[in-house]
Amino acid sequence: ARTFRVTGIQVETGLRATSYIATTGSTASRSADVLTVPLANIAGFSGAGYTLAVDQRMDTTLAASTIALEISDGTVNNRSFIYALSGTTASVQNSSGGAGNASIGLGSLGLTRSKYAGSYQLNNILGAKSGVAGTADTSAVMPVSPTTLHIGASYSGSIPYNGFIFRAQLIPQALTQAQINGLTT
Repeated sequence: ARTFRVTGIQVETGLRATSYIATTGSTASRSADVLTVPLANIAGFSGAGYTLAVDQRMDTTLAASTIALEISDGTVNNRSFIYALSGTTASVQNSSGGAGNASIGLGSLGLTRSKYAGSYQLNNILGAKSGVAGTADTSAVMPVSPTTLHIGASYSGSIPYNGFIFRAQLIPQALTQAQINGLTT
């Protein structure tokens, strides 16, 4: 009896909150801000190698892809991210210089709580979901000059995650396959 569930939270950045805008029965006039962390604020972060991990549960499956965590330079050209491909499949992806060069499908997310992760370093992009490894990509190039970690959306906010993120992690080193398998169990 002492629990509650909050849904429909909208992130707003800045020094103070702006006034409430009701969205029931009318069109909202303000979109959510993207929750971001500058990579310069993360001790030990290097664009040469890192791991992204998420503990999540989808609310409903959508046809659209939705991003859980993304590291980027603020464009689609240079980024690493973990997401729900077509709203149903856990995936790890990487692009550098405008070319997508790693995409690892990790299986269905369904509507149950699960964990998945991606480990990124030159010529060794790894992925795992619920302790099961995906097929490694041993020819990927790392993104150029990443600047920001985006949580629950892409850098533009146009691909918001659809569900609950219980824990999001950026580990400032590329973990091994065995380590990310363990991280996702």
